[in-house]
Amino acid sequence: MQGNGEHMVAMLNILECGQEEQQAVRQGIRSDFAQVLADDHYAEMPHHEKADSYYRIVAKHASQQCAAS
Repeated sequence: MQGNGEHMVAMLNILECGQEEQQAVRQGIRSDFAQVLADDHYAEMPHHEKADSYYRIVAKHASQQCAAS
């Protein structure tokens, strides 16, 4: 997975995740989401389930590693 992560950074900013924590959080999110994408059934999942799985991963890492979450 590649990209600049603008959407991820925007979500982390909304969750008030500080700049110092964001790199570790982004790495965790990318690692977990890569596992989700590797699932054979991912392509067939409805859009709302894909969005929900991504949100849950972001929320998990933000709550574990961001001071304000």
